[in-house]
Amino acid sequence: MSAAVHDLGHPGGNSDNLVDMGDIRALVFNAKSVLENMHAMNAFLLFMNPTMNFLSHLGEEQFKLFRKTVVSLILSTDMAVHATVMGNFQVVIHKAKQADIRRASMEGGSARRSTLDPPVKRGTAAPASYVNIGELYPEELEVVLCIALKCADLGSFRLRYQNYQRWVVGLVNECSMQGEAMLEKKLSVMPRTMYDPTATQADIARGQLLFINNCVTPMFLAWTMLFPNAKAMQLFINGTMSNAMRLQIVVDAQLIPTQSSTKASQSHSRHEGKRAEDGRPETPPFQPGRRKSEGAESSREV
Repeated sequence: MSAAVHDLGHPGGNSDNLVDMGDIRALVFNAKSVLENMHAMNAFLLFMNPTMNFLSHLGEEQFKLFRKTVVSLILSTDMAVHATVMGNFQVVIHKAKQADIRRASMEGGSARRSTLDPPVKRGTAAPASYVNIGELYPEELEVVLCIALKCADLGSFRLRYQNYQRWVVGLVNECSMQGEAMLEKKLSVMPRTMYDPTATQADIARGQLLFINNCVTPMFLAWTMLFPNAKAMQLFINGTMSNAMRLQIVVDAQLIPTQSSTKASQSHSRHEGKRAEDGRPETPPFQPGRRKSEGAESSREV
């Protein structure tokens, strides 16, 4: 449920931009997790319609718990609270590992290992989980669910590079539209808007690498510390690291500054389907963000 509605009614852009623009939504939610609060509100407003309320069979206490959990999960996707959520998750990991050590000591065996521990003898299977979910307090289980949703929310980083690029282009487009909207209102463009018409492809790639190294990969790896046998997460990690390698190629190449949409489109077309000598697709440059004057449909195309 949280995954399905966590971006319900998203207008494009980010919460900080709504605050800087003086948007009514920023006033309603007191400039705190503006979009995330709006998504949660939109979701539960749907249940005001009896024909859409598939939770009507829940008792009062059950519904309160359900709503509290869904809202908490949605709010956790705000990157402004990322460090707090990750800190809470590290506490859960520490508790789980300590409990596992005590369990192993009582049973006369050895503690389980995570994928970040030194390798074990070949043929030794990793445990499905460090933690018995039933041993967690409700608030601890909520933290685990928050991280699960956050990992899924950042799943675009593990897509095939060509598909991942489309997400990056969408981000650049949004930043361009936000910056231009502020300039039209004669407002100062805040650095957090991430609007920089002079940014090169290398600058864009460098920003993505910083986010991957500081936020995405550490969170993915933290999940494997609690669930060492999470094969899906290993795919997330492998895909993300593969894209990071390609981003590093763009940074190292110090590609030329972003060109006009027409020239970039032609360049991108030439790169489509082109393959390197080893048979793998070459790493094409990022397309620039389109200006709002070229049509509001640009971001929807992406």
